[in-house]
Amino acid sequence: MVASGPYLAPPRRNRAVVVALVTTVSGWAVLASIGMMFLFVDEQSNCTANRGDAYQRCVRSGDVIGLGVRAAVIGLAMVGLVVLFRGRRRRVSTSDRDPIEWKVGSAAVLLVALSIALWVAGALGGWAPERPFRYEPIAVLQGNLIMATGVLAGVLVGVVFPLGRGDR
Repeated sequence: MVASGPYLAPPRRNRAVVVALVTTVSGWAVLASIGMMFLFVDEQSNCTANRGDAYQRCVRSGDVIGLGVRAAVIGLAMVGLVVLFRGRRRRVSTSDRDPIEWKVGSAAVLLVALSIALWVAGALGGWAPERPFRYEPIAVLQGNLIMATGVLAGVLVGVVFPLGRGDR
């Protein structure tokens, strides 16, 4: 028996939307795990068991790793935004639009905005928090360089990521 009426196929997932979804969700997951670590792990108590140079190395490595992770988060968000933008430009018609595209784009834009807010907060003193012992904090130039590297790496990966053949 043949069904009468129009056949509505489920929406086809655009590769750009899938890549943006994966990178944005990954960025949010990493950011959430960082937040949980700050709430439940006292980094300073781990380092205060050390004195002098050992304390410096402990604090410095924790600060640089944390900054690198934040740079990776903004990089993931940038990959998602660039790939979404490229996917929109390649689309032939508006009927090919993925229904979750705007949600993924909004989540990526929000992640970029939050990452930029963390970047600015760090540059305004967040990279030099109060510590129980004297230490040498991350220089603003070094922090900016690490964050800018995350942005540039994200844009570069988003630009070179293969999206496959053009939509038809």
